[in-house]
Amino acid sequence: MQLSIRLGLSFYCAPESWHYSRDKRAFKDLCKSCNVPVAADYHVSVVPTEEEINQIQFPVVVKPTDQCANRGVSYCNTKEELIEACKLARSMSNSETLIVERQLKGNLYAAGYTLNGGVPHFLLFTTLRSQKGYPDNCYAVEM
Repeated sequence: MQLSIRLGLSFYCAPESWHYSRDKRAFKDLCKSCNVPVAADYHVSVVPTEEEINQIQFPVVVKPTDQCANRGVSYCNTKEELIEACKLARSMSNSETLIVERQLKGNLYAAGYTLNGGVPHFLLFTTLRSQKGYPDNCYAVEM
């Protein structure tokens, strides 16, 4: 981004919005403010209290707010898994803040667009299908 700015070239993201790609909490809050539906999330203290845990509807995903590529991410079905997942997420993070949200299941669909002169152009439509017996959260990169 900095090189593009110095060379006077465009970049896919404005500097003032870059933090949304690195801060999951800020991105989730932005989505909520724009009425974009997101998974329900729960507040937990550094050491989750019994009251906080009792509010949680399992299964959930626990993730640090400032990591990517699944670093520190855990899928939890029980209180015990949640407590360990919170420790792991915080150990991988530079922040004590983390996200505990309902685990969503279903089909994943994505559409890709390019912008040229402010005009969007459809590029691709894709879905992720997992083969039985293999991980269902692997990444597919399309070029």
